Amino acid sequence: MEMFARVRWIYASLGLWLLVSPFLLLGGQSSLMNARIGETSVLILGGLTALLLACLNKPWHDQVQMVAGVTLGLSMIAAPLALGLAENSVAVWNAQIIGAVFVLSALFELYDHWSGHNPQ
Repeated sequence: MEMFARVRWIYASLGLWLLVSPFLLLGGQSSLMNARIGETSVLILGGLTALLLACLNKPWHDQVQMVAGVTLGLSMIAAPLALGLAENSVAVWNAQIIGAVFVLSALFELYDHWSGHNPQ
């Protein structure tokens, strides 16, 4: 398996989860109501960005993909807080946990790349 292929799969699966999760976690149609539109938009925009990152496939995109993964993860953690969304909402917890997974997976791949544990 190519070095960064597992990160592409992680980004794709997390992106798909972020696209589907507002409808599963927030109760279908209520996720599109005004009270939940902020949480829904954070999750859907994060999912679309993750899917876009998963599509980067050129060799020079690998490091860009990792830096963008860390940036996306940190923004998924900070966006609910910056937008003033309900702190106890399941959608906020979902965004922050998925953001942490983005950051950890990107940092793990960067560590593998720079330490020489996983040569191309």
